Amino acid sequence: MLTPLGRLDKYAASENVFNRQMVARSLLDTLREVCDDERDCIAVLERISRLADDSEPTVRAELMEQVPHIALFCQENRPSIPYAFSKFLLPIVVRYL
Repeated sequence: MLTPLGRLDKYAASENVFNRQMVARSLLDTLREVCDDERDCIAVLERISRLADDSEPTVRAELMEQVPHIALFCQENRPSIPYAFSKFLLPIVVRYL
């Protein structure tokens, strides 16, 4: 059985666009699953940055829909990672403005 990060990696690397869209949709759930481990949270945030570079516009659009929810979750549940928004999420938002 795959860990939440393993599952995220498996589907994020898929050639199937629908799998990558599913990854973007499930990022918040993955963060919730790993929120007790700061390193795993950072690993999810790093994968968000990689998804932002996806060649498929629908994957990037799905990711952008999730960014506000992810930012709120990080602010409320992971105050120990104060740079989550500024380092990982804000650059994505700025890039797609």
